[in-house]
Amino acid sequence: MVSRQEIVTYLDEILDIPGWEPVDSSRNGLQVIGRDEGTLILGATDASQALFEIAKESDAFLVFVHHGLFWADIQRVDGVVKTRLAALFQSNTNLYAAHLPLDAHPELGNNAQLLRLLTVENTNPWGTYHGRKIGCKGTLPEPELFTAFAQRVQDLLAVPPLTVMANGPEMCHSIGVISGGATANFVAEATSAGLDTLLVGEAGHSFFHLSKEYGLNVIGGGHYATETWGVKAVLERLQAQYPEIQAEFIDLPTGL
Repeated sequence: MVSRQEIVTYLDEILDIPGWEPVDSSRNGLQVIGRDEGTLILGATDASQALFEIAKESDAFLVFVHHGLFWADIQRVDGVVKTRLAALFQSNTNLYAAHLPLDAHPELGNNAQLLRLLTVENTNPWGTYHGRKIGCKGTLPEPELFTAFAQRVQDLLAVPPLTVMANGPEMCHSIGVISGGATANFVAEATSAGLDTLLVGEAGHSFFHLSKEYGLNVIGGGHYATETWGVKAVLERLQAQYPEIQAEFIDLPTGL
């Protein structure tokens, strides 16, 4: 078995949880305390009742998520929150969340993992949010037809048709990624950084005219689909660090 304190200390350190406190209002780190030790760790993108029921049925010791149960200060414990907490209390399961620290991590983060899986090289932190870099950018080994790159993204994410705005060069080379709920504010920053293609989670209405006017290709891959990769990478790291545990990703797609 491995102790809760050992896992929490390790995650806090590798994800630099304290360093993100001034920027991220999410309650990163251990959000709900459970049993002192165990062997089964589950990971998922979102804290949800469905996940907590799986944790209870499988007797999970700890659940690691990207989107936690608490954001900023707790205002009230209503029926939904009470039911979620009850499931965790009944199974004595720990809940650990890492939001922006997981997006931004240069190796384990959602953005870095996406670029690695898309064979993008020379990666560096990019995408400014409150003075911190939360995204990642890099270059393809060789210029590639944007349509072909978009198809590779489609194949990787395995989701319904992507939102594709082919408003930049026909051949793409410099790629930036901001997973999840990126805003169109990153369009101008992308072009200033010399990027020709931007992959985001949610490419909403506000991206359309800006991407066209800035001459930037934009791909919207889906909030959930772009934010499973960091959780999976952390689980793999935990499994390697602590061979005595079992780490398992629980896929609960939202289709969004």
